[in-house]
Amino acid sequence: MARRPTIPPASGSPVTAEEIEIALDRVAEIMVARGRAGAILLPFYERLERELELARSVEAKMAEIRERVKRLRQRRGEGAGRKPKPAPDQK
Repeated sequence: MARRPTIPPASGSPVTAEEIEIALDRVAEIMVARGRAGAILLPFYERLERELELARSVEAKMAEIRERVKRLRQRRGEGAGRKPKPAPDQK
């Protein structure tokens, strides 16, 4: 009986677009190696493509959010190593 690969424990961090790209490459290789029988993996491949699109979207949105916070801190005069000013309702 063939030995199944072990799945590493979840690290708690989301899967990156780069990791999904690697998975897509590997699945594509398997599909081509199996010839016509590889088509059975098409739904899995398509799911990975959707997950890749989502991961890229999340990564792009997080980059936008970090830039927004960076601009906000610059407007407030918060530089590197300086403590942020408290919000108006905080004391």
